[in-house]
Amino acid sequence: MIEKENTLFTEDELHGNPAAGFIQVSTNLIRGGSTVKKKKIIRGGIEVMISEATPNDKKIEDTCIEIFQTKEIRKRINYNELQDEALNVLSDKFGEYGLITSDEFTKAKNKLILNTRKIAVDNYIKNSVAESIPKTIKFPIKEFIKRTGITRIQGRFNEALKVISESSTKLSHSWMSQTVEFKEKNGKKIAEIKNDLTQGSIIPKFKLRFNDKIKKHLSEDEIRAMTIESFIELDVPNKSSYIDEIIMETDPETVVEIIGVGLFGSLFGKGYARSERRNRNLYKKSATFNFDLLVRSIINIPHNTTLTEFTFDQLKDILGASSYNKWESFKKSVLLPVLKEQELYTEVKCEYILLPSQKNWTHIKLIPSWKTTSLGFEAEKRGFDYLAYFIAVQHKFFQANSLDESLEHFIPHVQSAIYSFNDEDIVWGKTLLEWKTYTKKVYEVEKELLEFISQNQDILDDNNIFYDERLLCLLKRNFKEEEILEENNQLKKKQKKNSYITTNMYRIQDPITSLRYLNELLVKGKEDSNYYIFDFIPFQFASMEGGWKSINTLEDYQQYKDPIRSAIYKKKGSFFRFAEDEVNKKENFLLNVERGSFKEIDERFKLLMQEISS
Repeated sequence: MIEKENTLFTEDELHGNPAAGFIQVSTNLIRGGSTVKKKKIIRGGIEVMISEATPNDKKIEDTCIEIFQTKEIRKRINYNELQDEALNVLSDKFGEYGLITSDEFTKAKNKLILNTRKIAVDNYIKNSVAESIPKTIKFPIKEFIKRTGITRIQGRFNEALKVISESSTKLSHSWMSQTVEFKEKNGKKIAEIKNDLTQGSIIPKFKLRFNDKIKKHLSEDEIRAMTIESFIELDVPNKSSYIDEIIMETDPETVVEIIGVGLFGSLFGKGYARSERRNRNLYKKSATFNFDLLVRSIINIPHNTTLTEFTFDQLKDILGASSYNKWESFKKSVLLPVLKEQELYTEVKCEYILLPSQKNWTHIKLIPSWKTTSLGFEAEKRGFDYLAYFIAVQHKFFQANSLDESLEHFIPHVQSAIYSFNDEDIVWGKTLLEWKTYTKKVYEVEKELLEFISQNQDILDDNNIFYDERLLCLLKRNFKEEEILEENNQLKKKQKKNSYITTNMYRIQDPITSLRYLNELLVKGKEDSNYYIFDFIPFQFASMEGGWKSINTLEDYQQYKDPIRSAIYKKKGSFFRFAEDEVNKKENFLLNVERGSFKEIDERFKLLMQEISS
C-alpha cells in the first residue's frame, strides 16, 4: 500500500481502525505563526484582502494530523530505545565538545550543558523518526472525505475534491526549530544552539489513483497527465466510481514537528495540546481552530506570564489573522467570535484582559478555564471539573486500562467527553448519568471525610494511613526507601510508592469507601479502649529503680501503678515485656499503648501529666 519499506503505517492501521477522535499538536507549533493565503475582493466599493481559508480547510488539516498521530503509529515509536541509541551515538561527541557536567562548573553552565545535550538527543530522535515516515500514504477517497467532517459537501463529490485540492495551498505554519551545531572556533571545539524559523504545511499535496474504469473515457497518456484540477473539469458521470484512493505526499520533517515534538515534549515548546475533533468540527470560524489549541496549551499555567500574554501582532499571527491592522476590528471580527465559539462548543471557556491597563495597553492576557458545572452546580477539583476528575482517577487507577499518559493529561480528554456525550452514553464502564449520580454522592462525602480527618487525625497516624487528595482515597503509608541512579550517576534515595488498601470485604478507591473504612477503624478503636492495663497481667515492667519487675498480681500492679501509667502515657512500649508465646497479647497491648486508649489514661490523668511536664 505504501511505497516505502519499514514504514510506521500499515493497511490495518489506516483502514481497519476508526479515527482516533482527537488531534495532538506540539506547543512549539501552536505558538508559531499561522499563514493564510489572501485574495482581493470588492466590499462596499473598496478593495480589501480577505482570508481564503475556511473551516473546511481546517477540518482537512485536522484529518491529516489525526492520521499522522493515530495511537497505532505512536506505539511503534519507541522513545526509550531511540533515546538510548542517541546517547550511545552521541556520547563520544559530547565528550569531544565539552558537553559533560562537572562539580567544578557553575549551576548555570551545567544547566546549559544539559539543555544542549537534550536538544541534540531530541534532534537525533526526530531525524530517526523522519527517516521512517513514508513520503506517500494512500487512502480510500470516500473514507478520507468522511473523516474530514465536511458534511455539507460530502454528497457533492466534485466540490469535495475541489476543497481538498485547494486546501494544501492555503495554509502553512512557522515554528522555531532548535538544533545543535558542532564546530571549531579559534581552534576550540564548541557546541552551539541554533534557533531557526521553519515553515511548512501540515496538509500535504494530493493526487488521485484511478481504477481501470477511467479507461472508458481517457487514453493512457491522458490518465498519466490527469491532475485533480483537470479531473474536476472532466465531464463524466459518477466520478467517485473511477477513483480507488487519494494519495497524500507528505513532508516527513513537518510531520515530525507535529508528532515528534508533541509526542516527546522537546526542550523548546515543551509539551502538547490535545483537542477532540467532534467539537472542532462544529466551529464556524477558521480562526477558532487555532485559538482552541492555543488556549488548551496554556489552560493549566495561568501564572506563567511569558506563555499567557501576547502582543497584538503575536496573537494575530497565531490565529492567522495578520491582515487586521486595528484592534477594534480584530476584536469584533475575530477575538470575540472565537471566544464565543470556544465556550459554546467545548468544555473550555476563556476570558481576556488588556495589560497594563484598558486605556494604555501593550499585551493581551488570555485566561482560559475548564467548565466545572457538569454535576448541575459549580464543583471543581484542582481546577478541573469534579466529575471529569473523578472519572479520570477511577479509570486510570481502578479500572483495567492501557493508558500510558499521566493523570493530568488524561483529565482534559475526559472533560471533553462529559461535555459532549449524552446522559445515556456509556463512558468508561457506566452511563454518563450513572457517573453523575454516583459522583454527586462522592462530592458530598469527600467534604464529610475531610471534616472527619481533621477531627480524628490520630486514627490515621496510628494506622499509618493518609488521604491522598489527588487519588481521592486513603493510602497506606510506605516508609521504606530505595536508592535510584540519576543521569549524573549520583545515588538518590526515593521513597517507595504508597500502597492501596484492600479489606476482606472491599477495596478503598474513593471518598465513600475511605470514610467507611475510617468509621470501622473508629469503632474498632472504641472497642479496644475497653481494656484496663491490669487486663494484660502478667507482664514485666522496666522500673526506674533498675531491672525488670514482674507484674503477676493486682498487688504488684498497684505498687508500680503510677510509673506504669506514666510510661504508657509517654508511649514507651519498650518498657514492657511479655512471654514469648503471648505474641497476640503483646501486639494488642502495644497497640493500646500507641493509641493511649487504656481506660486508666483518662482525661484527668492526661491533664495531670501535662501539668507535671510543664
